Amino acid sequence: VWRTIRSHSILNQWAQENGFQILSSERKLFLRGPFFFRSTKHQTIYYVSVRDAAGNIHRGWVRCGGWFGGLWSDTATVKWDD
Repeated sequence: VWRTIRSHSILNQWAQENGFQILSSERKLFLRGPFFFRSTKHQTIYYVSVRDAAGNIHRGWVRCGGWFGGLWSDTATVKWDD
């Protein structure tokens, strides 16, 4: 339960700091997109659809947590779809 709550907190903080409104988010357990070999079991991966302040829709992958600290870190890394 803590893992889910913490992941959502990091994801929402990332969106707010970057001026995005999250339209959808789906946690990815196995299909981890561009983070497949670049994440640990202590990080969570989401596929998201967001709207920016100009109304543009963006889709991509967000990795929550740091490499060493896992979800104890507030780090969020995004890789946008092309």
